[in-house]
Amino acid sequence: METHPFTISSVDDAEGISFVVAACDGFTKALHTLAVESPGIQIRASIDGPYGSVVDFSQYDKVVFIAGGSGGSFTFGVALETMCEVAKKNAVSASTIVEFIWVVREEDSIGWFSSQLQELNSSPNVTVRLFCTRNVTNRVFNASSNGSSRNIFGEKDLESPTIASPSIEGSDEKSSWKLGDVEKVTTTSEANLINNAGDKSMMIQSGRPEILKIIQNVVEECDGSQRVAVVACGPGSLMDATRLAISKCIKVNGPSLEYHSEEFGW
Repeated sequence: METHPFTISSVDDAEGISFVVAACDGFTKALHTLAVESPGIQIRASIDGPYGSVVDFSQYDKVVFIAGGSGGSFTFGVALETMCEVAKKNAVSASTIVEFIWVVREEDSIGWFSSQLQELNSSPNVTVRLFCTRNVTNRVFNASSNGSSRNIFGEKDLESPTIASPSIEGSDEKSSWKLGDVEKVTTTSEANLINNAGDKSMMIQSGRPEILKIIQNVVEECDGSQRVAVVACGPGSLMDATRLAISKCIKVNGPSLEYHSEEFGW
């Protein structure tokens, strides 16, 4: 008998419970090998949990979700649940505005959550921003086309696998996240192409997001009576940068600013 802690990425009454598992060593590596060698294979497993509880973020005026790599397994599920709650309350209360940021090392990893990205991006209350830290050209990502992406300068589309196999990504603790990291600036022509790409298209930007600037912009748009939540899950360096950014954005007369994190590990 083995026990492994995994985060639920989504729950669907028809499809069941979904997990996204990063293949590292030991059990997860063996599981990845089995999935590659025998697609569609079924194995028996017992589920215990879930443990803890999640805050109802639909009660906040603005929510910023920040995910790094497989940390998306937590943030996607919570973000989708938040939007479901917002839809229920929309008729009687003001809507929650959500900014969703996901950072990956490899562009193909974005295909892990293509359906969730499409669902989030379809909401008028959600802004989705994707970042790839490896050297890539800014691309338009279309979640409705099996995770395809195309170069903004008109090169031939690059197709990611329709069934994405998790790479051995891990926490990437050695990556250095700094408040001064500058995201690549989108030119006017690129912005026009993005705006005309349709509701299902999102931009994959090269580099890391400037966490401090993102949170500052959100805080500056709120008054002292509003509530802002920052929800993060990812490598330790990303979490540290997020905590530091939040501490710099707290103001005496500013909005209530709360931080909620989900750490890797037990």
